[in-house]
Amino acid sequence: MRNQYFEGERFENISLSEEVIEGYEFVDCQFLNCSFEKCKMLQCSFSECCFESCNMTEISGQYSDARFLELDKCALVGID
Repeated sequence: MRNQYFEGERFENISLSEEVIEGYEFVDCQFLNCSFEKCKMLQCSFSECCFESCNMTEISGQYSDARFLELDKCALVGID
């Protein structure tokens, strides 16, 4: 999956486990009960996003950035 822009979107029960995403930009988005387990994020950006009850175990974010995030009840183990 490559080069997508999302603003003000709500993502619920989405799984990106073991996926590779590249060039995605998320602004003011909500992620509820989503799984990013072992997801590889290349040149992705998350700004002012909210994550609730998400699994972020072993995610990798090469050349990616995250600013002003809100995390609630998320699993954050082994982040690279």
